[in-house]
Amino acid sequence: MVKSGGGLYIDKFKDSELGHREKLATISVGGQPQDLIFSSQRSPEDKLRRVYMERVVGDEVVAKETRITYDLSGEELVGFMKDAGFSEVEKTEVSEEKHFDVWLGKK
Repeated sequence: MVKSGGGLYIDKFKDSELGHREKLATISVGGQPQDLIFSSQRSPEDKLRRVYMERVVGDEVVAKETRITYDLSGEELVGFMKDAGFSEVEKTEVSEEKHFDVWLGKK
């Protein structure tokens, strides 16, 4: 809930995001080194974004967590914010931010 006159900050993955896969770290589980791998995949046809966190030993995935979210577009986000009574909805550049787009709105 945002009071009248209050502000809202929202960030989300860029609409232009491409799927990717990257090694985040190597950890030790039971004395065995395992790589932590993060990956994402977008499916524009069904508007879904899937992200995976895997623990990998050699070439074998020993554990995998999957999260699936609706792939909300920036245009949809602005529409929802305006429908909720926000004005002055603006996309804002944050130079340090490489993975997210940022919107600000006033109630």
